[in-house]
Amino acid sequence: MMTKITSIIERERVYINPEYRLNNLANSCNLSVHNVSQVINHIEGISFSDLINRYRIEEAKKMLISEKFKTYTIVAIAQEVGFNSKTAFYNVFKKLCEISPSAYIKENKS
Repeated sequence: MMTKITSIIERERVYINPEYRLNNLANSCNLSVHNVSQVINHIEGISFSDLINRYRIEEAKKMLISEKFKTYTIVAIAQEVGFNSKTAFYNVFKKLCEISPSAYIKENKS
């Protein structure tokens, strides 16, 4: 089931939709909300929202150091990957990466 869940998340890039919810994923998987939540918790050890945010941050990290997105502000990138607010993006970014988005850019620009 986790393979099906990650396949949908990755193939359809559902994480970039700020309105995407657990029930949307459950419907796509033809599973109950409870089953999807249970599988994510059991396999990944995190909640649905933490899983989605992990995908968003991975996408943001690529964009932050990409030449293609060099004219985007950090807030614009946050919005592109599905965050509704600068604060939410910064908080999740720092939690997962242990540095700010600005520091990440400085560390990873060549």
